[in-house]
Amino acid sequence: MAKRILEENGVPSCQIERAHRDWRVVNGRGTHLLVKLSSYQDKITVLKNARRALEDKSYYIIEDLTRADLQDKRRWNQKVQTLYQRGTKNKFTAGLWCGRDGTPY
Repeated sequence: MAKRILEENGVPSCQIERAHRDWRVVNGRGTHLLVKLSSYQDKITVLKNARRALEDKSYYIIEDLTRADLQDKRRWNQKVQTLYQRGTKNKFTAGLWCGRDGTPY
């Protein structure tokens, strides 16, 4: 299943190191499929292509975050949404909200 999803996402030749379900049901949705790729570059390609490639699918791809990173991301989420509405785009990467040029915000 993981291989098929990655092929749909534009990365047909990536190496999967490990793939498994976590069997946790969240709000009546299906279980998560956790995939670890052997190549960091493949991971970046998958994350960049995910929204466009899967727009008509019932599932999505996200980067797994540590509990601390997820809490920090959620803490600043409202501020980031306000900035986005004003035209400033930020991205959460490596535990920090960063601007388009990669500098921490």
